[in-house]
Amino acid sequence: MEKTMRDYIEEAPAILQHIFDARLTLLKPIVDKLETLHWQNIYIVGSGTSCHAGFAVKRLFEEILDIPVYPMFSNAFIDGRTCTGADSLFIAVSQTGESVSTLNALEAAKERGNTCLSLVGESDSDLERAAGLSLKIDCGEEKAVAKTKGYLATIVTLALLGIELSSRTNMYKELQTVIQGLPDIITKSVEWAEQVKSELLNKEVIQVVSDQHEIASCMEGSLKLLETVRIGIAGYELEEFMHGPYNAVNKGAALIFIGNPASKYHERMLKLIDYQEKKTDFQYLISSDSEATTKNCRIAFSNSRYFSALEFIIPLQCLAYEVSTAKGINPSIASDPAFHKNMDSKRLK
Repeated sequence: MEKTMRDYIEEAPAILQHIFDARLTLLKPIVDKLETLHWQNIYIVGSGTSCHAGFAVKRLFEEILDIPVYPMFSNAFIDGRTCTGADSLFIAVSQTGESVSTLNALEAAKERGNTCLSLVGESDSDLERAAGLSLKIDCGEEKAVAKTKGYLATIVTLALLGIELSSRTNMYKELQTVIQGLPDIITKSVEWAEQVKSELLNKEVIQVVSDQHEIASCMEGSLKLLETVRIGIAGYELEEFMHGPYNAVNKGAALIFIGNPASKYHERMLKLIDYQEKKTDFQYLISSDSEATTKNCRIAFSNSRYFSALEFIIPLQCLAYEVSTAKGINPSIASDPAFHKNMDSKRLK
């Protein structure tokens, strides 16, 4: 029987543990070639989910490597005034390795003289061959259109690379703890998603809101819901929500908040939630700090400074699966299977 999106979500912890356990074998050939170079900038470039993984590790990379890190969509890199020279590391990310825009960005990076590395999930892909230096996202096959385990595996692979390049191996313990806690988060996320899915079936407006430190989960969670539920869904950083998007909130609108109590912006988020109670009856807070209600997703997240993106995305992945299947949508199948062929956006085999 073909695997479902939920199957892939439930596979993720074991896959992440495998990647973690194999880190030295996986990373040593790459790190040996990179660690003698002195980076001035790092660009993590891809489309959609791949780019969001770059946002998920931005804080980690910048604080342990002490250099600027720029997660970018492919065309933004191509058209931007980015640095030239081998002291800029360009990391091209694509689970399939066939994204045309990411391949184009890689060619632009090579022309600028950047040191280039690809992260790919598929062996012998165009991106792997073009980069020369390549690191595998060892997550196995994922046929579902909305990628879940691949996103988590990309974050862990990037995080391991950053830790090895910085020699901050003491951080492995924290990452290991987060990975080991994911099965319980999945179980509780499924329970929450099953409880609230009926309230979201006929929603026309769903907005996901986070502060800037959890923006990767906000962006990726919005994309998962958009890919699967297939209505207008948008994600906003907390302050940006207050500068326009709040106008779309009415009694029937749904707001999903991602709240890390360790964030300095958390109290501001709680203030917004309190204020919005008079605007809508459908607010959902994903947080260890939320009240125990049927609407809120209250889970004992680690609230890790560096690895929280591995945790906060899971309730949104589970919600995307539950709502879409309740609507009679198969989230593993694209709404337009011929899209990439007609738009030349992927080099399909």
